[in-house]
Amino acid sequence: QLTAVSEERDRLRKDHNMLSNQKTRDGDDMSSKKMESDLSQMEKVVRELETTLHEQRELISQQHAELNLMNEKLSIEARKAKSLEREGDQLRSQVALLESKLGHGDYSASSTKVLRMVNTLAMDSEAKQTIEALQAELKKTKERLQAIEELKGQADAGTVVDANVAEKLAQLKNQVATLEKREERYKAVFLERISVFRKACCSLFGYQVNGYTSQHEIAQQVDIFIRKMNSIPAFTANLTMESFNKRSIC
Repeated sequence: QLTAVSEERDRLRKDHNMLSNQKTRDGDDMSSKKMESDLSQMEKVVRELETTLHEQRELISQQHAELNLMNEKLSIEARKAKSLEREGDQLRSQVALLESKLGHGDYSASSTKVLRMVNTLAMDSEAKQTIEALQAELKKTKERLQAIEELKGQADAGTVVDANVAEKLAQLKNQVATLEKREERYKAVFLERISVFRKACCSLFGYQVNGYTSQHEIAQQVDIFIRKMNSIPAFTANLTMESFNKRSIC
């Protein structure tokens, strides 16, 4: 420990001073050469101890800086998590409201129109981006934790680590586990929201939305009405008229 090293250094300095004083008093003694050798050896040991102390202080300073950076990142993640929790509560309220308005019912495969879109919905994309961002932050946090654990292992072999590092590591691991649980809850909320949106589209427009497949024959309509005109009602109206015309001709 730093305290033990400092005490050893101070003790050697004290012995060094005593030998220096004795050498001054007994300058003509035959043992002066031996005393000079002892003094030189003590000076070398003191220098080595001071070098060790300096290196250990630098190592502890680096570890504290790393811990402070991780604490700051975790604080940011905690604020994001609270914001996502509030958004989840709002989404659950919206889901309950939509379910009360639309109700639940079975859809007939013979009469249900299926709309297959080339790209997923904006909310689906936003949900995936949010989950990917959380996963990236969790990965970075785990890498930092692993780096600190490696530093702690090196410290056990001969270096000095602050006594609070083990406790702080445990706290950081608990926070990472909490973030992972929240991520799973948010995935469930996003899936629930997408399901409600698809049911609402089916009830309002008569189309069953499938975001996992594509249909090339309506790609031009998607490009015109959704991407350029930014109008889903115009897209569905045009698709409805084409479907009606095809059935009438047949």
